[in-house]
Amino acid sequence: MISSPEIDTDSLLYGVSLCVGASFGYATMHVPSRHFDIGNGVLAQLGTSIGIAMAAMFKSLIAQQIIFDPIAMIGGFFWAFANFCSYFVIDKFGLGVGMLLWNSSNCITGWATGHFGLFGLKPRQAKNLHLNILGLSCILISAIFFSFIQKSKPRKGHTNFISSNEYREVSTRNSLSEEESIKFNANIVKEKYLALVLAVLSGVFYATTTTPVYYVLDNWNDSKEITKPESSDYILSISLGILVTASLIAFFAQVYFGTTAVFKTRSVFLPAVFGGIIWMVSMSLMLSAIDVLAQTVTYPIMTILPGLMGSLWSVLYFQEIKVSGNHLAPIF
Repeated sequence: MISSPEIDTDSLLYGVSLCVGASFGYATMHVPSRHFDIGNGVLAQLGTSIGIAMAAMFKSLIAQQIIFDPIAMIGGFFWAFANFCSYFVIDKFGLGVGMLLWNSSNCITGWATGHFGLFGLKPRQAKNLHLNILGLSCILISAIFFSFIQKSKPRKGHTNFISSNEYREVSTRNSLSEEESIKFNANIVKEKYLALVLAVLSGVFYATTTTPVYYVLDNWNDSKEITKPESSDYILSISLGILVTASLIAFFAQVYFGTTAVFKTRSVFLPAVFGGIIWMVSMSLMLSAIDVLAQTVTYPIMTILPGLMGSLWSVLYFQEIKVSGNHLAPIF
């Protein structure tokens, strides 16, 4: 078992500042794409993965250190799957609530992996276990409240944030009879439940993104001639895993749905690339924070802050959350 190291004040402040920077990036990466129609999310996912791979390669070239590990690439597969599901979650719940939901399961999975040493990792336990569990309990309870928040219609001047799916939903509802409207609303409720399940799964897969990296590091062979890398050195491997997975999703989507269905929302591609660059910077900061603060300390911080910042985007900018009572839930 690896116990959490004693952290001096300077290291603590440095680690927390890394978490704040990473949180802002995670909360912001979807903002550029929200100005455009994401459609089925395939092209947005591909653009994001290309941005991530470009930024990761640039970082590796600047650092003059290229480390490739096929096991670490598996983490990229997990992330790509979670990110693809996240577009549907955001479409149904909005950016802020969606992030709060999947970050809750993200935190619990990440904490359990580090605390119990799941998937072949060495256990990393926090110094104050009771306080640690109390914080996790608060996150779990708050996630239940988040699931009941209703996404509101954009206010005047914000109609450009409505996706094609939302537009079709509103148009269809207005043209239905009373009986058809009941069935339609029932289908909308089912989609919300599906989005809730996908949000939970996304959080689990997001948390598992770094697990292969720590598996490699925890089972490092000291007889190797090269120096043991830091976790942040594996960002290129994760990025390549993301790019390969996103490319496969795009390929099979094009075969199954056709080229038109995949590429009809071309305008979202460049904003998604920019979002991918933001994510890569944030991921590098988070991995560096884990090296400083340890996994069991970093994950709870990285769960709370991105969700809160994402809620601020939803409330103040996209205005996806109603002012009445719903304002209190993200704060809670």
